[in-house]
Amino acid sequence: MNILSHHISSFNKASLMSITYIPVHIRSISNNFTFIIMPILGLS
Repeated sequence: MNILSHHISSFNKASLMSITYIPVHIRSISNNFTFIIMPILGLS
């Protein structure tokens, strides 16, 4: 039972980290996307 609760807590920790990480990752991707697109729009 103790092993099971340990697995659950580690899984919750991992899911919590991914939940906090994903929005930051999406934001950095969108920032890079705008940095790439803006010069192209300026040139055209």
